[in-house]
Amino acid sequence: MKQYCNHIGLISGNAEMLVKFYTEKLGFKENGARLIPASLMKQLFGLNCECQMTKLVLGEIVLEIFNPGGIDISLRTEDTSGLNHWGLNVLDKESFCRDLAGKGVEIIKAPYKDRYIYFIKDPEGNRIEVFD
Repeated sequence: MKQYCNHIGLISGNAEMLVKFYTEKLGFKENGARLIPASLMKQLFGLNCECQMTKLVLGEIVLEIFNPGGIDISLRTEDTSGLNHWGLNVLDKESFCRDLAGKGVEIIKAPYKDRYIYFIKDPEGNRIEVFD
């Protein structure tokens, strides 16, 4: 059996803003939405509210953006443990990041050995490492 990542889920304080970022800046397409009941959200994520989940797709990459309506969630901090980034393969990471910078996306470019490591940040600070 082939192993692969099925999807990435992001709980958002401003889901509309994240959906707009991923569709307009990175080219994801909306692929449906559904309401997740409060009882299931409580069991899975400890959030006692119903939640709108929007599915976004780019090739084989699937993002689920969760909007916990009525709950104030704290934003990611630099000193947190747990998931802190995911990786995205593109054809040419330098031109890809240059194009995104022209669209106002924050780019992190760090020298490492004989190359550069590139990250982009979405509006809520989720980091995406860019590979080619």
